[in-house]
Amino acid sequence: MMRGVLGGWLAVVLTAATCCVAHAVPIAGVAPAATVDQAACNTSKDRVTAIQACTGLISLSSADPAAASDAYIRRAALLGPSNADQAVADLAAALKLDPKSVRALQLRALIYMLRGNTDGAMADLDQAIAIAPGDEHSFVGRAALRLRLGDTAGALADYGAAIKLRPDNADYYGMRGGAYLKIKNYDLAIADLDQAVRLSPQSARLVTLRGEVVYAMHDEAVALADFGKAIA
Repeated sequence: MMRGVLGGWLAVVLTAATCCVAHAVPIAGVAPAATVDQAACNTSKDRVTAIQACTGLISLSSADPAAASDAYIRRAALLGPSNADQAVADLAAALKLDPKSVRALQLRALIYMLRGNTDGAMADLDQAIAIAPGDEHSFVGRAALRLRLGDTAGALADYGAAIKLRPDNADYYGMRGGAYLKIKNYDLAIADLDQAVRLSPQSARLVTLRGEVVYAMHDEAVALADFGKAIA
C-alpha cells in the first residue's frame, strides 16, 4: 500500500513540476543546447533534449528569477531520483530564487522520501502547507510520509484535509480507505472505498482494494465479485 501511495503522489507532483520552464551548472554527459529552444524545456519527449533546453534557458534567465526558478524545478523533475543529488541541488537553487515555491518543496520532499530522509521531507511538506494550505497535494504527500513513520492517525487527518479540498478525487478516498484498512477499521475503510468506486467505477485498482477490505471482513462472495470486476 505504501508503494501505491507514493506512486500516486509521485505522478501528481511530477505532473505539477513539469508544467513550467531549470540551472547553469552543467550536468555530466548533457551539454547545454547551442541555441535555446524554450518550448523544448517543457514539451520535448526526449529527456536529454529537454535537459539541454532547460540548462540553456537558465543561463539566459538571470534577469528573471521566477523563470529561472521554474526552470530549475523542471530540470529537477526530469532528473528525478536517478540523479537525486543534482535534482536536490536544482531545487535548492529554485528555492533560493523563490522561497515560497510550493512545487519545489513538494518535489524535494518526494525525493527526500525516496532516499529515506524523512526529517527533510517532513520539514518541506510542513513548509509547503504553511505557504499554501489550499494545495491538497502537500497534505497527500505528508499523509504518505506519516504512514511510513507509523503515524496512521496523522495520515488520516491529512487525507481528510485533502478530501475536504478535493471531494471529487477518488484516489484520495482510496488512499484514506487503505489507511483505515491498515488499522483494521473496516467500516470506515469500506465507506471510503465505496465512495472512491462511485467516483471512479472503472478503476480496477480501487475495486481491487475494496475487494481486499471486504475479504478482510470475511464476506468472500462480495469480495470475489469485486475481484471479478477488477479483471473483467
